Amino acid sequence: MMKVKTIKIVGFREVGEGFALPLLQFLLKNVKVLEKMIIKTGNSGFNQCLTCSVSQEFVRFTQKLLSFPRASPLAAVVFS
Repeated sequence: MMKVKTIKIVGFREVGEGFALPLLQFLLKNVKVLEKMIIKTGNSGFNQCLTCSVSQEFVRFTQKLLSFPRASPLAAVVFS
């Protein structure tokens, strides 16, 4: 994983999926040249409307994800 600069996860829908958070944590912790992790969410559970409320579960998920240590100081996590 030494050359991985961008990771794109498409169709991410369920915050409660047991494997998702540990997988993302592993990638952030181990990919040393990572510049961007893009998490493209589905419409279910992650509302894209800026004026709409976001579920508390999603807020907790993103806070936890963004708190993980990163192997790359350049690594950015982007939700789209």
